[in-house]
Amino acid sequence: MSHRLHVVALALACALLGGTPALADEPGAESGAAADSARFLPRGVHFLLEVGATGMRSPTSVSDRYTQGLTFSGGLTTAGSRTRLTGRIEYFDLPNGEQGYSGYYENNDGQISAHPLGGNSVFHGGHSSQVMGLFSLRPLGPFWLEGGAGYGYWWSGYPGIQFIDGATGEYIDVPGQSGWAPVLSAGLTFEFTPARGQHFHTSVRWTRLDRGDLALDFMPIVIGYRFD
Repeated sequence: MSHRLHVVALALACALLGGTPALADEPGAESGAAADSARFLPRGVHFLLEVGATGMRSPTSVSDRYTQGLTFSGGLTTAGSRTRLTGRIEYFDLPNGEQGYSGYYENNDGQISAHPLGGNSVFHGGHSSQVMGLFSLRPLGPFWLEGGAGYGYWWSGYPGIQFIDGATGEYIDVPGQSGWAPVLSAGLTFEFTPARGQHFHTSVRWTRLDRGDLALDFMPIVIGYRFD
């Protein structure tokens, strides 16, 4: 895990150093100096890069299989002073937990104990990727509220593996298996500019992948940079 964090920190530092500072987009700034980082995007549209930590918060019948992991995201955003539109691609990487697949699950006959055929060695951790469109509103000072929706895929780490009822020896289906799902997201962002033209932010979010019969809830905490 520490090796991953070192790699992430190095990547973020390289990205930030590579950005070209420009005048801040506060009222009164010279419009001719506010060029975007890529120099080919429409005026007022900017690249966004984020990195942070995330974990599955519920349901516990699924989240117990995983530990806290990493999140990476990027996209395009407008740079309005009161409202913004953002298109974001987000990725979650959750390592396997101590309990692996084993655990207690509810079914029509009550609570049962289950473990995977082949043992916990077949566990590969969980991953999720999602694409979302979001709307942000600044109600006060440097604080922004955001909300949006999209579509994503949850990969549980155990595709096609059979689970066994520990009491009866029968094969069963456990919750939280892989598949596509609609995504909902909401969050609070604090934006700060340590120097003119530098746009950092930190965000706390709630993200839900709604699998129909089961909703997977995550809570990413990220730090990001908007390139001028």
